[in-house]
Amino acid sequence: VANAYVTLRMLRRIGCSLPVELFYADESEMSAEVVELLEGMGVVCYNIYHLPNVSSSLPLRGFQIKAFAVVFSSFEEVIWLDSDVVPLRNPLELFSSALYSAHGNVFWQDWSRDPHWISRDFLAAYGLRMEDGERELEAGQFAVSKRRAWRALQVVLYINSHFMHFYRRMYGDKDSWRLAFKLARLPLGRVARAADAVGLLDPSGRFCGNTMM
Repeated sequence: VANAYVTLRMLRRIGCSLPVELFYADESEMSAEVVELLEGMGVVCYNIYHLPNVSSSLPLRGFQIKAFAVVFSSFEEVIWLDSDVVPLRNPLELFSSALYSAHGNVFWQDWSRDPHWISRDFLAAYGLRMEDGERELEAGQFAVSKRRAWRALQVVLYINSHFMHFYRRMYGDKDSWRLAFKLARLPLGRVARAADAVGLLDPSGRFCGNTMM
């Protein structure tokens, strides 16, 4: 919750006036007092279990909420930010980027170029294959047009509704987005440059990374 507060303050500080919606699991994750604080800053807060067609029996926590938040958001075009993402530039620029115009989405690459991000047999069962040298996808921040990516969003919603089955075969929610776009046969707008590290030098002069950038 503290991270979300910092992110919101940073958004406003860099001149981003876009409306903000925040989704949370239930009262155990965010108290009524915190909701009131954020709403006082203009944030619209949603308890995920109060949304239509979201079963209270689904054990949604953490990253599984993301798919539901994007689909049930009131916005047709969504910029998603995890609560620990601190924007340094106005994210509104993403909507006018060449990558977004071409694909209707913008995703960043993750650190790893892991060839085993998901079981080859699992992919083959869906008629898919791994691309050589394909980096993992970072899903902590992205932009997406729900209209243009609706098929993929329905797939990612299904995957995260059954995450106990799917997550055993992949590395959590970030791989669910990549798999969903592959299954929907929709292109991913990948930022070409991989993530860099930001950090500090320890007393011996060695670099210690603590932040992705």
